[in-house]
Amino acid sequence: MEPESPPRKTRRLLPSFAVGETPTWDPKGSVLRFAFSSTDDGPRPQPDPESSAPVSRSVTTRVCLLFVLLLLVVVLAVRLRYTVGPLGVDVWVARHVVWRLARGSSLAKGRYDWIARVGAPAFVAAATTLTLGWARRRRDLPGALLAVVGPGLAFAATELVIKPAIARKMHSDDLIFVFPSGTVAVVAASAATTVVLVNRWAGRMAAALAAAALCAVVALECVAVLEVRWHYATDVIGGLAVAGSAVIAVAEIVAAFDRRRGHAISVPTDTT
Repeated sequence: MEPESPPRKTRRLLPSFAVGETPTWDPKGSVLRFAFSSTDDGPRPQPDPESSAPVSRSVTTRVCLLFVLLLLVVVLAVRLRYTVGPLGVDVWVARHVVWRLARGSSLAKGRYDWIARVGAPAFVAAATTLTLGWARRRRDLPGALLAVVGPGLAFAATELVIKPAIARKMHSDDLIFVFPSGTVAVVAASAATTVVLVNRWAGRMAAALAAAALCAVVALECVAVLEVRWHYATDVIGGLAVAGSAVIAVAEIVAAFDRRRGHAISVPTDTT
């Protein structure tokens, strides 16, 4: 009587080819399935089509939102290229919105200047440090990359690409370009990245609470840069759109990486 063979262990690997396997393409889900020979131990686990349907819908929603934000940036950029001074909507927002918000609050103008100059970099540094520390504790490398690349991409796109290309100025003799607002873009990107990571690690309820608090921070920063005359309202809108585009793009790359890891198959290996 032959001794029983030791049990086989499984390890997680991405799909790979081996002797006796014939690769076939699944047209419904970009998942590589395998048709094994009769000597195989059994069928391989396949993704559930019903569970993948909500994922596909959420991806489509995020891609549509990304397209809308990028379109908004393009429309504003075309309208504001090489312009000097405010548009009519900028004047209206300054008179009827910013004036009432700033004058109706208890903050003096010097406080808004402090918020714009010191509060923005302090918030970005604190948010990045906290999310990186949380990601390190959870050993989540994609989450750590999102915490850094999201705000970094928003800053690079704003300061290195869009501002020099559009060259909008507040005054003709200025040497500083103002569209879109880099301060607002980085603060909004840090806030959005934090909400995405809280949802990733703590669930939707915690993410909703974080979003409510961080939206107030972003709104205060927007009012501050308008009150101290750093930007016009269209610059702020452009900064928000750039921030949203950058975070959605990076978050979608991270989500695609997670889905790829989730589709890994179990490959049996001998203990000998």
